[in-house]
Amino acid sequence: MAVSLTFVIIDSSNATDLAFLHAEISDLDTARELTDEAESLVSGTDLVDMRIYATQVAGEIFKLIGEHDGAQRRVHEGLRLATATGLPPFGLRSLRLYGQLLIDRGDVVEGLGVLALVCSWTQRGPDFTGWILDPRVWEENTRTVDPKLIERAQEWANGQDLAEVVERILAQTQPNTSPHRTEARFA
Repeated sequence: MAVSLTFVIIDSSNATDLAFLHAEISDLDTARELTDEAESLVSGTDLVDMRIYATQVAGEIFKLIGEHDGAQRRVHEGLRLATATGLPPFGLRSLRLYGQLLIDRGDVVEGLGVLALVCSWTQRGPDFTGWILDPRVWEENTRTVDPKLIERAQEWANGQDLAEVVERILAQTQPNTSPHRTEARFA
């Protein structure tokens, strides 16, 4: 059993890493197939951290290919799994994707607030889940935004409890729907 579990971990990790590489070269069909494989490998296992990672990467790939409903389902699942672990920082990458999805659909204020929360949390503690907020994501989403709005987003984020925000988002979103506005408004 230990040997087969090791292969699941290696195979899932390899599929996820390859999905990123294929996304980087714009081979999104292959990236999607690889994330499907990674999710399939770890589904139903007790490898919660690997399930969270595979789910989050799949969500990012789904966003890239324009399947926002698929991305939203993975945001919800990633946050649900992270909450179940009792380690809210595992959900930061899902929150980053949630913020990006909100911005993509025009909810810039809410999306920036969520991204600012991710930045704020990352600055407060170790980034033990990898590159939670690629600086390019923040720069890309704030390039044309009024600096006062960015400042308000950051001030709001600094006063938020991560677990409470995640709980509100989970209560307001469903795994089969697009992102909804959160009550976590700061503007």
